[in-house]
This record gives sequence, C-alpha cells and structure tokens, in this order.
Amino acid sequence: MNWKDRFQRPRKWARISLRSALPAWAVLILLVAGGSLAFRHALLGGLLAAVLGGLVAWRPARLRDALRRRIDALAADERDPGRPVPSDGLNWAFERLVSTWRERLERLAAESSERPHIMDAMPDPILLVRADRTVTRANRAARDLAGIDIAGYDIAIGLRNPDLVDAVDRVLGGSSGQAIEITFPVPVERSFAVRVEPLGAQLPDAAVVVFHDLTALEQTERMRADFVANVSHELKTPLTSLIGYIETLRGPARNDAEAQAKFLAIMDEQANRMARLVDDLLSLARIEMDEHSRPTDRVPLASVLEEIIGLLEPQAKKRNLSVNLTVEPDALAVLGDRDQLAEIFENLIGNAIKYGSDGGLVTVVAKAAGADGISITVADDGEGIAPEHLPRLTERFYRVDPARSRERGGTGLGLAIVKHIVSRHRGRLLIESIPGEGSRFTVSLPAAVAPAGGRPHEEPATI
Repeated sequence: MNWKDRFQRPRKWARISLRSALPAWAVLILLVAGGSLAFRHALLGGLLAAVLGGLVAWRPARLRDALRRRIDALAADERDPGRPVPSDGLNWAFERLVSTWRERLERLAAESSERPHIMDAMPDPILLVRADRTVTRANRAARDLAGIDIAGYDIAIGLRNPDLVDAVDRVLGGSSGQAIEITFPVPVERSFAVRVEPLGAQLPDAAVVVFHDLTALEQTERMRADFVANVSHELKTPLTSLIGYIETLRGPARNDAEAQAKFLAIMDEQANRMARLVDDLLSLARIEMDEHSRPTDRVPLASVLEEIIGLLEPQAKKRNLSVNLTVEPDALAVLGDRDQLAEIFENLIGNAIKYGSDGGLVTVVAKAAGADGISITVADDGEGIAPEHLPRLTERFYRVDPARSRERGGTGLGLAIVKHIVSRHRGRLLIESIPGEGSRFTVSLPAAVAPAGGRPHEEPATI
C-alpha cells in the first residue's frame, strides 16, 4: 500500500465529517455573530458536530458507495453483477431487484431459444420483416420455399414476387394487414394465400408474413375441370360404339351368332379402352396432387429397370423385339418414389416396344449425368417422330397418329404422366427423334448421394 492509499480512508472520513457538520456550523456562526455564544464555545461545538456527524454518516456513505459499485458492475458485465451489497434497507431492496432481473434475463434467454423451434414446427412458411424489408427470421418451411436461408436478405431478393413486395411495403408504411394470392412458377408451380400483418404498437416498424399453400386445392379444382372435359371427349366415341352395338344385338343381330361374336369382341375392346383411360386419368390425378412435394427415398435404379423389362418381356416377344439394359457402375441409386419411377420406365419402355420396328432393338442405358445426377435413356429404332410434334408430346391426349395409338392400346396420357412424375422428382425430360431412325427419351434424376460440393437437381421437367 502506497502513501496515497494509506491516507485515502482518513481523508474520505474527514470529507464526510465536514459535510455532515456544515448545517451545525452555520447555526453556530449565526449565534456567535449575534452575541449569543462565545467563540470558544462555538469552536468546541463545531468540532464536536464534525466528529459526531462523521460517525453517524460513515456507514450510510459506505453502503452508498457499495451500491454504486454494484450498479457499475451490472452496467459493465450483465453476466457477473459483482459481489452482493451488505444487506441494509435500500441495499436489500436492490439485491432483490438484482435477483428478479437475473430470473427475467434467464427466462427471456430460454424463450428466445425456444421461439425458432416453435416457428420451425409450423407447417406454413412464416417470415418476420423489419422496417427496411430485411427478413429477421424465417422458419423451416420458409427456407424450403426460398431455397436458401432468407434471414438477413431483403424479401424482394429472397422471394421475387412484385405483389408480395408491394404488400409488405404497404404494411411497413403504416397500412393495415394485407391479404393477397401469389404464384411461384419454379421449380414447380405453387400458389399461396399470403397474409401480411403489422406486429402491433410494440414493434410498429415490423411485420409478419404468413403463407398458406393453395397448390393442392387449385390442382384439385383444375383436375376436376380437366377430368370432365377430357373424359367426356375421350369416352364419347367408345360409348357411342357400345350403344350402337347393343342396339344391333337387340335388333337385327338378335339371332345372328356370327355377328354377336364379332360385335361382342369389339365391345370388349372398347370397354377395355375405357378402363385403361380411367386408370390413366386416376394415376395422373394422384401424381398431380403430390407434384409439389419432392420425394426423398433412395431407390436402387438397376432393380427397378430389370423389374419393368421383365414385366414387358411378353410384349417384346410378340413383336420379336430385344430389350438391351446397360447400367453403368456410377448409376447406383436415385432420389424418388419407387412406384412412380417404375411408372415412368413402364411408359417409356412400353412405348419403345409399341412403336419400335418389328424385330428391332430397344436400348435402355443408365449412367452418371454430371456431378450429381443420373440419366436414363430409352431408345428405339422405329419410324421416329416429326419435329413439329415434339413440343406437344407431353400434352394430355395428344397423339401423333391417333388411329395407330388407339389400335395399340394408347390413351394419350402416358407421356403426360411421365412429365408430371419427372417434374415431381425435380428432374428433366429430353425427347429427341429423327424420322426414319427412331426416338430417344432421356430422363435425368438427382442421384441418391451427391459427391462433395454437389446438390440434387431442382429444375422442372422440360422438353
């Protein structure tokens, strides 16, 4: 201890004593000035007042200094508020305040850590946006919608939709809540009902954005309309035929056994055609209902292709066709729905068998495509397809040769089914054909395990 520290406490006590004695000294000076008290008596009284005042004020002063140091410690480091203040009056109340403060701080920290988990558990995308339109928080569904962790970005960058940005700007500008409907066209078209609401008086310059997915509902309505229009058109011809043959069998051919056998065979063919059509429509409806949800199962590719080729082998033998399968070592597995992938290859290989040349060859090749994908190519050596037909091949009920398609059992829905399944798997469909040389259908799908730095494809199906 140096000489300054040694004399610090006496000097402090002296200052406290002098401050405490000032009122008494003022009274004594007035008494001396008025002749009511002798100077020596006043001097003795002043010294006595200073000593007694210092003794009385010393402890409260120490407690006050301790309280000040405690407050300084709290301001400097919230995690370590310093040593407790001796329990006395105001200091005890302050200690209780510190204890309450620490409990509230711990509770706020717990609530802050729980809030993101609560938001992530919500199925609908939710965003919190501050005054400058920056997203401060996004739940898991919102991150999936944007494709990135949108927190920290301007909402106009993360979700590029002018109507959404305008609604957020109006709410942040002081307007009441906004309700809009928007559509995101990629990677798969999805529709949302969006509600933008201010966060209230406590956070006047912030807003919450809630998305409700309408995709399934709109697809259902669209499928109902399409189903009625398409089915009424496609079923009209076979139904007319069935009605005509039934009338004939009831009338002129009532007793004609040969005509009955002929007409019943035609009726059976038409009824089977209608059954295939209904089956394909129902399959397409199921696929479209789930198109916005991407499958994530690991599907071994070789086993699916071998299974489908084995299933279609009788059809190939009828046309004296050979189906050659090649699966390269890198094409082990893809991400997808096994049943839907089987439906893709059943349609493509089945079409190659139907429209390939008699006694020809159908080749199926699966191989790695780029760093993180697998391509499956189905090629035939048939008549090929004229270029003007290629852009429309995946439309519902579109046929290059309607008569030939119906003759071979086609419904006009096979490639539409393939397109929607590929779209759900975030893959690509490429169709190539040279008239007189054959056609090639290539499906690119994300690999089940991408190499380091790679990521699955997210492009929609294209032609």
